[in-house]
Amino acid sequence: MALTYLPLVFLFTHRLFERRDLLSLGLLAASVGTLMLANHVQIAYYVFMVIGLYIAYSLIVDIRTHTRDVLSATGMFVAALAIGSRSPLTTTSRPMNMPVLHPGRRHGRCGRRPRV
Repeated sequence: MALTYLPLVFLFTHRLFERRDLLSLGLLAASVGTLMLANHVQIAYYVFMVIGLYIAYSLIVDIRTHTRDVLSATGMFVAALAIGSRSPLTTTSRPMNMPVLHPGRRHGRCGRRPRV
């Protein structure tokens, strides 16, 4: 389910770098927020890796051709990620993600067997 947000995040990232308007920023923030609500941390990490590679490629091409203001688009992208990952909707999903992000001492992922 979470991987289905990759085309949306990619589209809105590309749109933000092309248009640099508030609508694109809001749509990217909303798609990042719903990606975080999908409750698949590993897939969200993969989506951010792919988008990071696209951003790096886009920045290299823009610096070489000097066609756009690179800093404003990058700043708007970082703002969209911050808004999307810190929105009130995604903060309600944090209790569901806590066992994945911070396993406790009694959890099997820590390398020890849980005490009963």
